[in-house]
Amino acid sequence: MILSWLNNLPLRVKLVLPTWLLMTSGVVLLGFAIENIAEDKMEKSLIGRTEILTNAAAVNLTAALAFDDQRTALEQLEALRVDPELIGAWVRTSNRTLFASVMDLPLDCRFTEASIVCSDTNYERVKKPIVLGEEILGFIEVYVSREAIERERHFLVGYLVVGTTLLSLLALMFAQMLHRLVSHPLSSLHQSMSSMLRLGVFGRAIPVKHHDELGKLTACFNDLVSNLSERDYQLKQTLNQLENKSQYIGEVLDTMEHGVMVIAPGDVVTYFNPAAEYILRRVSCSPRNLTKLLKTFEPVSRVQAISRAIDLHQPMKGIELTHSATGKVFKVSTQPMGTARHSLVQFEDVTEQREAEQRRKLAELIFDKSQDATLVMSRDLTIKTQNAACIQTFGVHHSWRTLSTDSSYKMTFSELKTLLSTGTMEWHRILFGHGGIEIPCQVVARTLTNHWGCVEGFVVTIVDLSAEMEI
Repeated sequence: MILSWLNNLPLRVKLVLPTWLLMTSGVVLLGFAIENIAEDKMEKSLIGRTEILTNAAAVNLTAALAFDDQRTALEQLEALRVDPELIGAWVRTSNRTLFASVMDLPLDCRFTEASIVCSDTNYERVKKPIVLGEEILGFIEVYVSREAIERERHFLVGYLVVGTTLLSLLALMFAQMLHRLVSHPLSSLHQSMSSMLRLGVFGRAIPVKHHDELGKLTACFNDLVSNLSERDYQLKQTLNQLENKSQYIGEVLDTMEHGVMVIAPGDVVTYFNPAAEYILRRVSCSPRNLTKLLKTFEPVSRVQAISRAIDLHQPMKGIELTHSATGKVFKVSTQPMGTARHSLVQFEDVTEQREAEQRRKLAELIFDKSQDATLVMSRDLTIKTQNAACIQTFGVHHSWRTLSTDSSYKMTFSELKTLLSTGTMEWHRILFGHGGIEIPCQVVARTLTNHWGCVEGFVVTIVDLSAEMEI
């Protein structure tokens, strides 16, 4: 909200106000820093001077306290009056008894037994011990006023305020000058563009008043308008021809039985024919969103290949995808179009063709081995189909586990690899016949693959070896 409000402010405010504020703030901060540094220096000077005088007086007062000479002590304190900031000084013995004092208190200050109390005047206190050898004879306390520091500070603040005001005005003048340098050319260009919008493309050229950079820009703009006028007429003629061709092509695509979609860059569907909508509606999909549509198909590698071909504007034909929810098979092709990097996607439902082909293969395999017991199993060993010889010998079964006596047997990795690589494998097993009779059998398994080459099941041929075993 605040950022939007700032962006909508006039250029004058966005250019002048920040410049003036930054420069003024810098001057104000610099002034405060100078004032604080100056006050700190004056305070340290006052305290240092007072400490020097106090130390000198403490050395001279040693004899006065040792011999209880108050007159000498008073003379030493009177000597401290050379400091014009002195407002009071006294000497106390080690038992806190007042020995000598000098007072020059302002009107708002008064002397108490412990110290000096002032209502308005600020002061500094320096206290030093009076020592004879290792014995402390007493203490000297000196009070100096900070009035001179305050006067210097007020004087300095006044100068800083005046200087800051002058520099702030100069900063404002500089910001306005900078604004004029930037805004006047932009204002002239805006007026030229406004004239262009009012007069239109077929209007007269904008007059060039000054042969400066802006005049050169205006002349270039006039040439641009002239070229646009010519191109506009050519564009209208071309558009009329394209509309006639597009109408004819649209009518042809609408009558096609295969689904057709036109994909623009960014996987945006710009057209789909009625057949595409009808075919996809049957599997509860919409042709309007290509990304969402592709997510409903598998295998993922082929879906990604088609998506990549559309993005890279490359052809791809005869790719078969399976709808995840319904299992329907679609043959998809993509062909790049010559203009605007669009792609033409065609697809058709080939589920019935694939199912008929699979049934044909199953029938051929079963009837080719019809003299022996033959059955078809899925990958999970569920029996899908049994021929008559199998039913006659072993009865109707729904799983291989109910047919074999060794249901716990599991194929080794080498046996499985042999079966998948060669497509066939042979072994001997004891199977249950009618009435639970155990029959020694020779079992031959062959893999059943789909049109992609993937194993979908197994065709198992069972040869009864009972007669041979009896012989």
